[in-house]
Amino acid sequence: MEASKLAALLASHICHELVSPVSSFKLVQDSLNDPDMREYVEDLIRSSSETLEYKLTFLRYALGSVGMQDGYADLNEARTLCLNYMKGYRSELQWGNTPEITSFAQVRLVMNMMMIVSAAMPRGGDVVISSEKVGDKVVLKVEGKGPRVLLNQERRDALNGVEPEGGWIAKVIQPYFARECARELATSIEMTEAEGEISLTCATPE
Repeated sequence: MEASKLAALLASHICHELVSPVSSFKLVQDSLNDPDMREYVEDLIRSSSETLEYKLTFLRYALGSVGMQDGYADLNEARTLCLNYMKGYRSELQWGNTPEITSFAQVRLVMNMMMIVSAAMPRGGDVVISSEKVGDKVVLKVEGKGPRVLLNQERRDALNGVEPEGGWIAKVIQPYFARECARELATSIEMTEAEGEISLTCATPE
């Protein structure tokens, strides 16, 4: 895919991510002068502002320039960004001790793998991030377990680098971007599935 097309689709994807919290501000405009609605409006503005901030800071890292930096990443910051982002989903994120994850590129890859797994869990569940050192590789793993786990065919194709039947659209471009992030590290993302489970793994250089 041409770089300009990928950039345009990612920009549109980010817009889709932000539509819900931004739209909430428009919904409250007509209620601002209604004293009976004041408490509801204030709560909605507060929660929407928080969601918007969480999404923006996460997406700057996962899809933007933050994840492209050289050097060592701050895992505490990355973990917080992921936990906050996942508040917009029904799933519960567990990210324990992962000292093997050190670089911005590895963190960006984990974030994108987490986004894919979360999208496959519409009814929620548990998302677990882990890592282990195997030889001279650091194996990143994101697992999802829940009552209904299914990665749809369009996202599955995108993860495999295959143009979906309906063509490339913003809604399904993120798995393709994750694949490209892995390719930059000379590796690939492997997916395994079972009843109510999905697991993505990627063996990255140290």
